[in-house]
Amino acid sequence: MKKLLFSSFFVVLIHLLMRPLGQRIGQSHYIKSAVIQTDYRFSIICRAEVENHIRILLLQQLGNHEKLLLKSLSSDDYEDPQKAIITAEIHAASQQDSFMERVASLLTIEEKVMKVSWEIIGTQSDL
Repeated sequence: MKKLLFSSFFVVLIHLLMRPLGQRIGQSHYIKSAVIQTDYRFSIICRAEVENHIRILLLQQLGNHEKLLLKSLSSDDYEDPQKAIITAEIHAASQQDSFMERVASLLTIEEKVMKVSWEIIGTQSDL
């Protein structure tokens, strides 16, 4: 019984003595978190008649995000003049994969959009 009391007392004492040290370590920033700047390519294949509408939707989505910068936006015929491919290159101040997927999902449900895809084309760490 004495051993149990002594062990319990010892554990509580160590906890009380080490708590301030743990709090100081927790407040200091030894490791800077890495911010990964990311470049994306967004591709949308749609009917030529909705090309401008889809470009506007894409620009609206990207314009609402403060960490994104549109680097280029182009449209070309895709396989035949009835289809268009819209390609956007986007720079993000930090990784924005989930946002890219949300935009892709939004554009996929638009009428006369056949395919939407995005990919990471480059990264740079700020460590």
